[in-house]
Formats: sequence, structure tokens, C-alpha cells
Amino acid sequence: MKKIYLLIGIVFIGAQTMAQNIIFTDVNFKNTLLSSGPNSPVAWDNANNRIAIDVNNDGEIQQSEAMLVYRLQVDNEGIQDVNGIEFFTDVRILNVNNNELVDLDVTAMVNLEVLYMGGNNLINPNFTNLPNLNLVYALDNPITTLDFTGVSSLETLLLGDNSFNALDISLLTNLKELNIFGGAITSLDLSNQSLLEKLVVVNTQLASINVSALQNLVELSLINNELTTLDVSGLTSLEVLNAGGNNINTLTLFNNPALIGLNAFGNQLSSIDLSQAPALTGLNLSDNLFTVIDITVLSNLIDLAVHDNQLSVLDVSTNNDISELSATNNNLHFLDLSSLTGLILMEVNNNNLTYLNIQNTVLSQDVDNHFFDENPDLLQICVDEGEIAFITQRALSYGYVNAVVEKCVLGISETFANEIKLYPNPTVDTIYIESFSNLLRIEIYTLDGKKVANFKEIETSINISSLSSGTYILKLSTERGDVFEKIIKE
Repeated sequence: MKKIYLLIGIVFIGAQTMAQNIIFTDVNFKNTLLSSGPNSPVAWDNANNRIAIDVNNDGEIQQSEAMLVYRLQVDNEGIQDVNGIEFFTDVRILNVNNNELVDLDVTAMVNLEVLYMGGNNLINPNFTNLPNLNLVYALDNPITTLDFTGVSSLETLLLGDNSFNALDISLLTNLKELNIFGGAITSLDLSNQSLLEKLVVVNTQLASINVSALQNLVELSLINNELTTLDVSGLTSLEVLNAGGNNINTLTLFNNPALIGLNAFGNQLSSIDLSQAPALTGLNLSDNLFTVIDITVLSNLIDLAVHDNQLSVLDVSTNNDISELSATNNNLHFLDLSSLTGLILMEVNNNNLTYLNIQNTVLSQDVDNHFFDENPDLLQICVDEGEIAFITQRALSYGYVNAVVEKCVLGISETFANEIKLYPNPTVDTIYIESFSNLLRIEIYTLDGKKVANFKEIETSINISSLSSGTYILKLSTERGDVFEKIIKE
């Protein structure tokens, strides 16, 4: 009789064990779980130690064993089905990235905090009613709909290359970061996302967006979309704005005191008011339609890119901290960079320069960091005395046989510094000229290169009372060459 009871007990225990075995319908999923161990990055416990899920080493995984897993990583394993995942109820972090999943239901994983499911074939993944869910990564899936019911704690959402053209995130009132990379989305309602700190929408069909409710926004990146206007007025916490590659013709900045980086390349902008973003250190307005850009208020500017516009004038006299300047492919005639004592990179190729002052800038004869080729009309280049030979050689290599390279004093070539004197400057009407060299011609140009006065009969004084108040360039042609002087009409 005792033997019978013992046999029954053994059978009962065996039946209980078998009843706890989790049935997995995907062999790749099961084999990946069985491969877990101290040397395999598959499963971790709550002390962040790698563990073997199959504790008793019987080639099966019991429900009790599944409940010991705190973090589960089964990415890149060719898994098509994760049936059985519902028994891993204590998992906080789940990574099923880059598999072949067409369906995913993790609603039974009530403790889940982080879900990575990118790079699959998911259409409608179900992660509803998970009160602790904090992050969802769902890039590269043909997702058509997403249900955010019961996941109001979600703070970070990453989507991309999905199939939906509308996204309802009204329930995600605690969202702090939203990233959408690619897809057919055309609009986005952010009226309930007042806590949002980072918003990235790249390579979509987004045609308009209202960000006025995002008072905590620090970073806004809206690159390569279909936007025509953008207004970031009143976003006092905004530090970085990337809006390149759209069709924006109006970009409104107002009360943006924290903004330090603005990138709006490749749009249709012809004007912009930068006075409400005085803290800017980086500015990229390249590949737009500007003929003039007022950056005089940006005293903290370090990096300036304005290439591929239609600029005829560029005043950097108040931007003494600029270290990198890119202004190629414009229509500049006169360019004075002598106030940029920290300038280490200059690109002013392919303009219409006749005068270039790079005195006081940081030139390196070992590194090509100053480029001014494709300016065939360049006549005068002002440099520091120790750089004359180097820049002369560079100018000759560009084919500038008529360009004079020399040290200049107050805009006057040092060669003529003791021979030509102008006074008073500034002036209301008359400028007196003293010269020991014969003057052949005197011309006055605006800063955008337009000739506004031409004196053929050379006198010891010229009257400029008919000119509007402002700054001009005076060109003095002598027997020994041309001299350019900046004059101010009051």
C-alpha cells in the first residue's frame, strides 16, 4: 500500500510540473529563452545579473521560472511568434526588436516599463492598460493604428516608417519626448502635451503644426517635412530649433531667450527677425532666399552658415565671437571680417568680392581653413603682416593676378597709410582728402556693391550730403593701385 501511495505522489508531482511548463509555438523563441545564462545577454534578474531562465535545466520553462525574469532581450532571433510571453509577468524591460513578428500582445505583462519592438511586421501591437509603461520604441513597422488606452504614464514614444497618416496621442498627458521618423503623417495635435520637452518629426508629410502649448519644450526638430510656416513664439525654454528641409517662408521667433541653436537650411525664407533670440550661438540659414540678414544683435554667435543665398551684404562687426563662417555662393562685394579675432574657418567662395579683410583672424598655413576662390574681381585682401606671403601665394593659385595682398590700417592699405588721409569720418556732408599720390578716380559704393557716386574731376574734398545716412565704401584709384575705405554718412 505504501508503494502505491509513493507512486501516486510521484505521478502527481510530475503532472504538476508538466502543467507549469509554458507552451511556446515558436521554436526560435523557445530556444532563445533556453540559451539564457550568465554569459548570454537574454535574461536578467532584479539585481541586473544575467541568469538562466531554465533554472532546473530540464529543457523546459516553467511559469515559476518565467516569473524570476526582470529584463528580457530576444532581439534579432528570427522570431515570428512570442506566445508564452504573457507568463513573464515580472518583466520590466522587454526587447523584441528586429524579428519577424506580425502580432504582439503584452497586456498581461502588468509590470512592464520599457518596450522595444522596432524592426518587425507589426500592424496593431497591443500594449494597453499597462500603468507603469514609460517608454515605447516602435520604429520600422507597418503600424496602422496605435491604442494608448491605460498607458498615461508613458513619457517617451519613438515611432517611424509606419503606415498611419494620423496619430491620436491625446491620452498621453505625461509625454516628455516624441520622435517620429518617416511615415505618412500629415498633422499632429499636441494640445494635451504641455509637458513635452523634446519633439522630433523627420521625413514625413507634416504640413502644419501648432506648438504653442509646449511651454516646456527644449528641443524641436522638424526636418524634411512639408511645412510652409512655423511659429515658436513664447517658447521660453526652447534651446534648439531644427527646421531644415521644408518649404517654410515664414519663421516667427518671439520671446525665445533660451534659444542657442537655430538650423533652418533649405527653405524659402527671405527675411527673419532674430532680435527675440539674442542668445543664439549657432545659426544656419543656408540655401534660402535672403538678400540681407541682420545678425547685429547676436553678440554670442559662434557658428554662422549662410551659404547659397542671394546676400549682397553681410555685417559681422558686432559678432566678435564667430569662429566658423560659411558664406559661399552669394553676391557679396565687400566683406570685412577683421573684427572676428577668433575666426578659424572661413568659406566665402563664389561671390563677387572686390574687397576682403581677414586681418586679425586666425590663419593656419598648415590647414586649408580660409577659402575665397571663385572671386575673379577681387582687388584687395587685407591680412596681418606675417600672413602676406601665404595669402599672396593662395591668391595667385586662385588666379587673382590683380589682387593686392597687404596689411591695412583702418581699412586703408598700409602701403598708402602715410600718403592718403580722409577726414572727418563720420561726416555730415564733406570729406577732405589729402594724398601724395595722384588720384585718378573716386567712387562710392553701398555695402551691397552698388555704385552711388563717381567723381571724375578730382578735388581735395568731396560732398556726400546727397547720400542717405549709413555706411559706405570709398574707392580711391591712384597711380599705385586702388584703396578702399569705409566711411560713415551721418
